[in-house]
Amino acid sequence: MPELPEVRTVAKGLKEHIIGKILEDIMINNIKICQDDIKPLIGQKVVDIKTHGKLIIIIFTQNVLLVHLRMEGKFYLEEKQHQVIKHEHIVFIFDDFDLVYHDTRIFGKMYLRNLGNYFKTPPYTRIGPEPYNVDVDFLSKQIHKIKAPIKATLLDQTFISGLGNIYVDEVLFLSCILPTTKTCDLTKTQINLIVNNAIFILNKAISLSGTTIKSYRSFGSTGANKLLVHSKKDLPCPNCQTLIKKIKVVGRGTYFCENCQK
Repeated sequence: MPELPEVRTVAKGLKEHIIGKILEDIMINNIKICQDDIKPLIGQKVVDIKTHGKLIIIIFTQNVLLVHLRMEGKFYLEEKQHQVIKHEHIVFIFDDFDLVYHDTRIFGKMYLRNLGNYFKTPPYTRIGPEPYNVDVDFLSKQIHKIKAPIKATLLDQTFISGLGNIYVDEVLFLSCILPTTKTCDLTKTQINLIVNNAIFILNKAISLSGTTIKSYRSFGSTGANKLLVHSKKDLPCPNCQTLIKKIKVVGRGTYFCENCQK
């Protein structure tokens, strides 16, 4: 968390506030977040903001800032020269406000890249296509030898990007596929079903401004929680009323209906 819907929601908020603004200064309170020196951004104008999977792409006049929020990364606005508090690791100073990057877990990462080739360098090049752009024939050939559980494969952002622990559970539930199923045992029809359900689930979450279970916020606003199975342990399945179970798959809490998902 955040996953593709939350990342797109955050990017939308950033667009509303910083497009066309010139970055006056940067206060770095925790260098661990910065994988590169991001000071060259000072004096540059924000011209566009995009996303790719879970990556936020902030385009300046000469450089690009790639932001991976990871588990707890958040952006919000404060008054200019506000009193910095704990976990406010990066402060981007504009003419009339501070844009604060807050991260309690300090897992988030920021990368500085050149405008002309950011899409040819890591971490961008390590990210697979979003479900909207997946070639099912190509994907089927890529994963037909993978013996790992399908949940692990979907969490691997090199195959399909944008899905995390929450939405993988939702997608597999809609696809009636057990999370522990070996990836290599899936048919091309099932893979196509997974991709189509991923698009459906992501679009639904985007329309709700993401999903808030515990701490996700976008500029102070929470998302909805319209989940079907994730975090619903011991609650009735929305399809058959069987109680939802929780297990661990590749170390991640995983929710499913043993009656609906085979």
